[in-house]
Amino acid sequence: MASYLESLLMRDEEVIYAAKLHWVIYFPGLLFTCVGWALSHFGPITLIYQYTGYIVNQPQLVSIIRYAVLGLTGIGVFMLAEAYLRVQRTELAVTNRRVLAKFGLISRNTFELFLSKVEGANVEQGIIGRMLGYGSIHVKGTGTGMTPIDGIGHPELFQRVLLEQIRQRHVRTETDTRGDDD
Repeated sequence: MASYLESLLMRDEEVIYAAKLHWVIYFPGLLFTCVGWALSHFGPITLIYQYTGYIVNQPQLVSIIRYAVLGLTGIGVFMLAEAYLRVQRTELAVTNRRVLAKFGLISRNTFELFLSKVEGANVEQGIIGRMLGYGSIHVKGTGTGMTPIDGIGHPELFQRVLLEQIRQRHVRTETDTRGDDD
């Protein structure tokens, strides 16, 4: 089955680069799930005794702690599922004519900008983003504000491909214009 963005392609338009969201978006859900699993596996009551010396012998408190651990694990699993759906419902591409982005599964939010209308693209990466290879790219169009695309893998590659396509389009336009004057 073709992707949504491929169904939007115009005649003689081809995808040059398709970006993906980085795996780091799974990290918060994975952290919650692992901590919840570790607490349930090793027993929060045992850990409380081991680190504080306090013996938990009140049945209501034991139940509350067990439900809290279960809730922590459940939140982690929910966060993992949400991250998975976010990866599945996000498509980002640079074509030889446009920049395309689609977010959403049931309700859809799309961003399309012709290369001739792109003024620039800025990459935003923190220290961890630079080490792990993810960040945000902000595409600036004429007459529009910056459109951020967060959490993509290798945003500098996305930027480089986008700017190269803009340069090639500009060169083709100049060549076509000069050819008309002859």
